[in-house]
Amino acid sequence: MPYHRYQLNSPLTPHEVAQALSDNIRSPRPTIGDMFRMSFGVLGKWLGQRDDGGTWYGTANHHRFKIYRHISYRNSFLPVVIGTIQRTPTGSQVDVVMRLHWSVWLVLGLFVLVGLSILFEGVITPADDKMLLVMPIGILVFVSVLVGVGFWAEVNKAKELLAEQLHAT
Repeated sequence: MPYHRYQLNSPLTPHEVAQALSDNIRSPRPTIGDMFRMSFGVLGKWLGQRDDGGTWYGTANHHRFKIYRHISYRNSFLPVVIGTIQRTPTGSQVDVVMRLHWSVWLVLGLFVLVGLSILFEGVITPADDKMLLVMPIGILVFVSVLVGVGFWAEVNKAKELLAEQLHAT
């Protein structure tokens, strides 16, 4: 399942790291205008307010942060970015974990359980048509590929934005 852990080294102090993130954070929850724009796509952007907000939603202080990227499209596999900030002699070390939202984990777990139960039922029940075993395997492979592509594409974008904002290496 998608999970990514890595470290960034920034020349900024922990307070400056928190400030750099805070300057790019919107309110922790989307506004009604954000929901309108997300629901109606291009039409919503044209009818809604201008998008002058930050890069992230969430919270940050000089010890830790929990953010996720502000996007104008739907992606259930958008990673939640959790980080801890530690002072070093040359600035800060930021330990970052990117993972799926807990509700997405729950739904994916249910898909996997259903797929495995169908597969198990097909294996233990003698049937003439063994092609029925292909369906649950196909479901599990499809879900794995879908989650992988959606999650890792967003991880790469979030990593670039974080490194840019924190002047990190």
